[in-house]
Amino acid sequence: MDLTNLKFTQERIDRIKQAYVDGRYPGLDVKDTARANGQLNGSYQTSNYPNAKYDYEDDNEDGLIDELEMVSTDPRTMQANYDYYFWTTFDHQKQSGTGQLEGSSHASTKNSFTGEYNTWAYEDLC
Repeated sequence: MDLTNLKFTQERIDRIKQAYVDGRYPGLDVKDTARANGQLNGSYQTSNYPNAKYDYEDDNEDGLIDELEMVSTDPRTMQANYDYYFWTTFDHQKQSGTGQLEGSSHASTKNSFTGEYNTWAYEDLC
């Protein structure tokens, strides 16, 4: 699933930068919402968000990556009206059945003990 042509207004960029000052990091994720079927396995992700940090999640502990997540660890250089993207790859695991992918935007906070970024709130993309 590719999230492309993500453009932010100057007002939104200003809010992203203020949220960063307040300890929240902008991010995107794509997840298999039909993960109980074990159809999809996330294998690759890339983005042009500044200083992107990637996370691979097996939320239901079935050995398959059902969520690919990215946060910008330093969004201070983000610009209005710039084309941002988040590209992901999920491999099909079974011969029949379907998976279902959903993309979302979020603000994350950093866990000071684990260093992991956790979703604080879901937000509109642009």
